[in-house]
Amino acid sequence: MMMLTEEDFQEAQEGERKLELLSRGCTHLPGGKSVITHEYDSVIYLDRVMRIAKRIRFFRGDVCKMVAGWRKARIVRLNRLGHSLLLICRQYRAVITVGIGKDECPRFGHHKFHPYLDVALKAVAEAEASINEALGNKDHERLCTAVSNLAVEIHIQTNTEAFKASVRNFERNAEAKLRRALSYLVSLFGRRSRLLVLRVDLYVREKDRLWSYTPEAEAAFDKFASALSGCKIVPDVLGWMSAREDGLERGRHYHVMALLDGHERRAGVNLAKMLGEYWMTECVGSDRVGSYFNCFALAKKYKHLGIGTVHCSDAKKLLGLFYATRYLCKSNVQLVATGEGSRNFRRGVVDKSYVRRGAPRVGGDGLSTVKQALFGQMRQVAARRRSVDEAGIRVDATDAHAHSPWL
Repeated sequence: MMMLTEEDFQEAQEGERKLELLSRGCTHLPGGKSVITHEYDSVIYLDRVMRIAKRIRFFRGDVCKMVAGWRKARIVRLNRLGHSLLLICRQYRAVITVGIGKDECPRFGHHKFHPYLDVALKAVAEAEASINEALGNKDHERLCTAVSNLAVEIHIQTNTEAFKASVRNFERNAEAKLRRALSYLVSLFGRRSRLLVLRVDLYVREKDRLWSYTPEAEAAFDKFASALSGCKIVPDVLGWMSAREDGLERGRHYHVMALLDGHERRAGVNLAKMLGEYWMTECVGSDRVGSYFNCFALAKKYKHLGIGTVHCSDAKKLLGLFYATRYLCKSNVQLVATGEGSRNFRRGVVDKSYVRRGAPRVGGDGLSTVKQALFGQMRQVAARRRSVDEAGIRVDATDAHAHSPWL
């Protein structure tokens, strides 16, 4: 089996982060051009808020303190964590709220967030006015108190038993979905040693985002899924998976992975384009309503995106396929799609009656590398997450990362 380096793992993860940012943060026009939307800022902002909330949960210490400044004046000194809290409070109204004055309200009124975001955004909404006012008036004592109280509030709320149970439920559901998805991939590699992986993200334009929550929009994706599984959009489809998510600006959207017979098809970029064009013209009506992102646009820059031809013995390609599948089943989804309708994660049906023909593969079923790459990486990710949590519990006031440098 090919040895993987730390650079391979980092590039695979970075590719997925960049893909999400460009996919959700831009409207992709039929001519190939992309227009940056407000969702671009919200994706970055919500990701930052979630990381800060996770850090505060395990942090035991002061995020700011009063020190003697010039001519012995008392000034506030923030550490990195305190400075991050101050920054998200400063950006809150620009990214999260709409309206002016009395008409101002948060964009996320009807959305369901990840538990970390739910707690942190509510706390920031309560504290940001006081923090911004103290900052504007250069009231150091009040600013220090407000930032400290915000950190304490997030720390308390993220350490309740109800919150911990909610996070465990998110992670347990995501792990169960990922396990089922990886087993599905193994079954497909059992049918074909080479798969052609296509990935597209299907959207509705911003002006029609409210329509994306209607039963008609659900029916549009049902039509797409039915046509995809029936090989009516692209030929030689062996299987598919999809994840349904919400966005502050883009509304409800779908991440789709299609798996084709790699022995029959090789050129994936045009086939992925056919998926997006079918969504716009046959499902939602026109390119004035729908849009899509072809993940092959990033294929040259990121080698491990889990797209293109993947052979069952290619460990590096399988690594990318793992992270692509994990992206569909991720536990840190920012906004959770709710309401009646189809499930948030869907996949094709495993054909248990299939009997592979031809000469037997060398080394038995030839799936040892596939299982080791997919499920082995899943165990490593789970172990890495547990080690981070255990390390976080031991964080105290001497933590160098959180306290240095003082700003």
